[in-house]
Amino acid sequence: MGSNPTTSTNFKLTNTNTMKADYDYVIKAIRNKGNKIIHYPALKKLISLFMLKWDSTKSKRYGVYLHSLNINLKRSFR
Repeated sequence: MGSNPTTSTNFKLTNTNTMKADYDYVIKAIRNKGNKIIHYPALKKLISLFMLKWDSTKSKRYGVYLHSLNINLKRSFR
């Protein structure tokens, strides 16, 4: 009987990597130099979707990513 390769540690690591990939995608969209004020509602919605997807994790990393996204959005539209 072999050991099960899917442990909770592996799941958390994969979950974190996926959250990081989602964060990278959203931050790339926010930092796009071609953004205009008309894009603001769509970017806000993208952050909202990130929140909906990851809110259940309640991890410290989620809070840091969410804060970073909101700060970058504000800075992009000064």
